[in-house]
Amino acid sequence: MAGRRPRTGRRPRTRRDRIVKASKRRWALTWRVALAIFGFAVGVLNLLAARKLVPLSPMWQVIIIVALGAVTFGDNIRLAYRRFNSPRRMAVQHRAQKTLAGLLYALSVSKSVDLPYLGASIFRVNRSRITRRQTLERVLRFRINDHPQPTDVKWTKGKGVIGEAWDTKRSAYKYRRSIAKAWAGKQVDEKQFASMPKDTKGRFTREEFVAIVEKYGEVRAVPILGDDGAVLGVLSVDVAMDAPQGKYLDDKQVDTAISAACALVRGDVGRL
Repeated sequence: MAGRRPRTGRRPRTRRDRIVKASKRRWALTWRVALAIFGFAVGVLNLLAARKLVPLSPMWQVIIIVALGAVTFGDNIRLAYRRFNSPRRMAVQHRAQKTLAGLLYALSVSKSVDLPYLGASIFRVNRSRITRRQTLERVLRFRINDHPQPTDVKWTKGKGVIGEAWDTKRSAYKYRRSIAKAWAGKQVDEKQFASMPKDTKGRFTREEFVAIVEKYGEVRAVPILGDDGAVLGVLSVDVAMDAPQGKYLDDKQVDTAISAACALVRGDVGRL
């Protein structure tokens, strides 16, 4: 591994991430096109009103112009805020990445497992503005290897180890090799999936279960708690399935190390 630069911990490029990013770009483009059309229409309307070709009172001309100015001003303020906030956000990401890298290195040394087999992620609790429903969004991931790739899972309370840590506000652990041995590489149909024990399914959908079943040998997740005891997010550590067999994350020492990392990133979770 000498001379190989670690990954920067960029946000995972899952299918949902790409869809959301593309949707935001389309929305921004649509908004700017609409703003340009609106501005052009206002100019034409005022020109026609000035030549008395359209019955529009001076008061309404002023109202329309002020409305256009307010919308344009708001859009410029939004862009200025994003440009101003970007360096701060990068600094927050860099600080959190260093915490994850240090955590994985410490676990690698103490548990005698090669660093490329380990990965860590930070999830933040998000609430939908429309439905007010809460979900976990992965906001940072650190892994030296590209394998395994992040899984496209809609994290809710109780789903998998990560959702369990969120739901119970306690550390959660899962040894997944036995599940992988039974189901990896198989075509799992709806009937087979429905007959699985709840502990095996982990509240995943069938598609999520199939996508994740042979990726990780172990996962431990610890909630990131605010001063008031509310869950701000979850920090998870995983061991890739192709690591040498063993239980690397199933002890108090690992739990303590991850909890310490949670304390370090707690103040930054909302800004990632």
